[in-house]
Amino acid sequence: MTRVALIGATGRMGTAIVRAGIADETLEIVAAVASPGSKSTGLDVGGVAGVKALGVHVLGELPPDLARAQVAIDFSRPDLSLRALNVCRAARVPIVIGTTGHGAEFEARIGSAARDIAVLVAPNTSIGVAVAQELVRIAASALPPEFDIEIRQGARTRSGRRYAGRTRWPRCKAQRRDRHCLAASRRHCGYPYSAFRRDW
Repeated sequence: MTRVALIGATGRMGTAIVRAGIADETLEIVAAVASPGSKSTGLDVGGVAGVKALGVHVLGELPPDLARAQVAIDFSRPDLSLRALNVCRAARVPIVIGTTGHGAEFEARIGSAARDIAVLVAPNTSIGVAVAQELVRIAASALPPEFDIEIRQGARTRSGRRYAGRTRWPRCKAQRRDRHCLAASRRHCGYPYSAFRRDW
């Protein structure tokens, strides 16, 4: 089993990780951290997640040694996430960051920490989104420069009405050309309107 320090242990994703780890016995939660002042502080993290008691109490701060964890998983808040990154770097423990909403300094901090420890940033852990992003990367690298890519997504609400939206990804890392974005309109980036389109 992998020993895990879980930051954001009492949130929706944190409790899901606790339940998933117990279900297939792949994770051993050795440290569970919530926001300072959380009402769950001091409670057993298993009980908070609605499963059996694990003997691991929710803390308000990440211990410096991460309770001998082999990896840290963070689904918390941006400020806590950066503090966790610093603790993990000092302890030489890899970290998975699923927290969203980071500011402009985040990438620089990640780049610096990644010189010492393994850092995986996965702000969206949906398999569907990951596959869609990879498909976009492949399409963008295969199509000629004059092509523009638009992705439309649609779903039905419980009332049966169709909801439609657009997803745009920055081109900075995934694509080889220097267009600003995978844009949906000429106004946005100055490139021709959607020669490639996928309606979901």
